[in-house]
Amino acid sequence: MKQKKRLLSWLGLLSWGDIAEFTLYRDRFRQLVIYPKQYPKSTVPAFQRRQRDLFKIAVEKWNSLTNDQRAQWSLAARRASLRMTGYNLFIAVALLPDPPALDTIARQTATVLYQPTDP
Repeated sequence: MKQKKRLLSWLGLLSWGDIAEFTLYRDRFRQLVIYPKQYPKSTVPAFQRRQRDLFKIAVEKWNSLTNDQRAQWSLAARRASLRMTGYNLFIAVALLPDPPALDTIARQTATVLYQPTDP
């Protein structure tokens, strides 16, 4: 490993990620760490697949909005000082619906928000 470290730095390469059958990264002391690539031992659990599907549906709903509707979500996020974009606000509401909170945001920011329906 020591020789590879010198060789890579001698070539001027900053390497990390998966290379062939190895994973490379630099630790907090900037030392190169190399170990064999690890593969998942099992398939994705059902609850994780369900969560991914919900997120996919939420993104599809965002993509189906008109530009004016997207602008309203962005305006609401900015006026409410939420430190997130309109896209993030929409996705959060689509994944965890909270109609009273959304009504409050719409009222306080004087915006008309298209409410995503439950998937």
